[in-house]
Amino acid sequence: MKKIRRYRINLREIRINLECNQDCPFCNTDEKAENVILDEKSIRKKIKTWSGQGIRYLSITGREPTLYPGIIDLVKWAGECGYRKISLQTNALLFSDKNFGRRLKEAGLNDIFISFHSCREKNYNRITRSRTFRRAVSGIKNILTLKIETTINIVVNSLNYKELPDLADFISRQFKGTGHVTFSFVAPAGKAGKNRWIIPRISLIIPYLTRAIEKTTANGINVRIPSRCGFPVCFLPAYSGLFDDLTTIHPWNKTKMQGKIKTLKCRLCRFNDRCSGFWKDYVRLYGFK
Repeated sequence: MKKIRRYRINLREIRINLECNQDCPFCNTDEKAENVILDEKSIRKKIKTWSGQGIRYLSITGREPTLYPGIIDLVKWAGECGYRKISLQTNALLFSDKNFGRRLKEAGLNDIFISFHSCREKNYNRITRSRTFRRAVSGIKNILTLKIETTINIVVNSLNYKELPDLADFISRQFKGTGHVTFSFVAPAGKAGKNRWIIPRISLIIPYLTRAIEKTTANGINVRIPSRCGFPVCFLPAYSGLFDDLTTIHPWNKTKMQGKIKTLKCRLCRFNDRCSGFWKDYVRLYGFK
């Protein structure tokens, strides 16, 4: 096997609110999520502290951080603290206002991670439990005109896995300029812990996911499979070079096994020393078979 080189991600992620203008049944941000800080003074203090520790990549998230009243000033503050990469995780709805995106870019925002889970309006609205598909599409297109580095994140779930190949084509056709597409798996945590119907068997997903990966890369867009919210490498060994588990060293690597599990057979796997295994709650639901 060709050796996969790893690079270190000098990143910290902060969750600044618990409000959202959508209601996805798999949202995993709640009061118990990591780095939830809800008052402005503490948020700014934490951002300053991390910068003093040499962190230069800040990801601002929450349920929907664009709803935070001081989001533009907060992005500007992060730049003043010395962060070189300032990223925002968003559903892009507020970016349907072109001026909002322009102001964020002027404040220093230079990276955006966008949740977009379906290319079919009816299904998108069903997944997000809202009527916001057209606003999301408009917002993403506005973001791309700003020339901000853009990743589109697809949370693969029971309602969308069969349309993944079509979604890959839609992104390439409608969202020209997208740099990366991330295929995440719905984590059995947060709301998904109660809405178990939203969690599909991985074995059902793989044929559709494989075609979507092939289409995305053929269209010139980079693909990533994240660490904590991705898939076990053993389901897609031919695409091992796309997995964060194998290609990056994240700040959470020391605790990446928290909430996850492996079988004894995993010890025989060539990826075992880097793979983070899979969610214990998924195994309780479907087993290892």
